[in-house]
Amino acid sequence: MIDKTGMKKGMIALYMGVFGNIALFVFKFSIGIFSGSVALTNDAFHSLSDFLATLVVLFGYKTSLRPADVTHPYGHYKAEPLVALGVALSLVGMSVFLAYNAISNVSSAVEPKSIALLAVLISIVVKECMARYCFGVGGELRSPAIEATAYDHRSDALSSVVAFFGILAAKFGLSFLDPVAGFIIAAMICYYGFKVGKKNVDMLMDRSLEDELLREIREMAMEVPGVLGIHRVRSRQLGGKAALDMHIDVDPNISVIRAHEISHAVQKSLEELDWVRSVLVHVCPYGVKIGEED
Repeated sequence: MIDKTGMKKGMIALYMGVFGNIALFVFKFSIGIFSGSVALTNDAFHSLSDFLATLVVLFGYKTSLRPADVTHPYGHYKAEPLVALGVALSLVGMSVFLAYNAISNVSSAVEPKSIALLAVLISIVVKECMARYCFGVGGELRSPAIEATAYDHRSDALSSVVAFFGILAAKFGLSFLDPVAGFIIAAMICYYGFKVGKKNVDMLMDRSLEDELLREIREMAMEVPGVLGIHRVRSRQLGGKAALDMHIDVDPNISVIRAHEISHAVQKSLEELDWVRSVLVHVCPYGVKIGEED
């Protein structure tokens, strides 16, 4: 469970996204229409999609913080990757709309007004600051939902960079490059959507941890006095942290109490890792085969 300080940081990051994105949408859309820039108008709709996505993420984040109950004995942690997957799908969907909008405006492109360049520069600075803050908080809290929001902010900042160069090219008489930049923006948004989607689908499908982390788990468990061997180490991700279960081998001649003490020591050792949420240890007699293991 995230402590109150961490919870507050997460909520600040998400509320910043809610209010920041709606403000940027109004700002960029108004100037995009006024200046005649397709790239800036497309960029504005990206901010609108960010606003809607952040609202969904905020709901999922709050849900994930709810404690375990009778109907959800393992907690509500998967609410985070679930809403993060929703963000990914919204990015892909928005990219299709923006690509269509950009292609349909190639033949009717006009030279945008200079104010569009200033609007894009402001957007780049604001969105990159929001992205860096969310990456920091998301990494600290190991929150897939906040990290997805950070990718959302970063994709908006990068798309604004493309919009800037598209508008700049149009100012030099290459007006057709402005809607082309809009199409590139759509492609970038689609890429980030698939990237965020794959990561969170893996979480929802209980993908195992990386081999390096599993090796670290084995090494730490073997350092516990009384552990003679380790096998059948399994892992899955719960809201950015891991749930582990493993079989340890102990001397078959020790008492049940001593075997329990060893398994408890393994559990406590692994739970000290900040990325581990829970550990289940099964004790096996070393060198003795009893039936077939599950």
